[in-house]
Amino acid sequence: MALANFRPGNHDLIIIDIRMPKINGFDLYRELKKRDGGIKVCFLTAFEIYYEEFKKMFPAIDVRAFIRKPVSISSLVSQVNSIIEST
Repeated sequence: MALANFRPGNHDLIIIDIRMPKINGFDLYRELKKRDGGIKVCFLTAFEIYYEEFKKMFPAIDVRAFIRKPVSISSLVSQVNSIIEST
C-alpha cells in the first residue's frame, strides 16, 4: 500500500486516484498530510469534480490540482510540471 511505503520529504508531487480499493484518494490525502504537511498532491479522476463542494472539504487544496482521465502522457507531464512550478 502506498501509505505504508510513504517517506516524508522524498516526493515533489504525489498523484492520487480518487477512487481506489480499500482507501479513497481523499482519505489517503488526509493521512499523507498528517505525515508530511508540506506534501504536494494532485488528484487523478475520471469523474466530474464539483469544485465548490471540494473547496468546502479541502480549502487548502488548489482546484488546479486535478487531472482528468483519460489523459495522454504529454498532457500528464505538462500538467504535473505546471502544478510543481506553481506551488
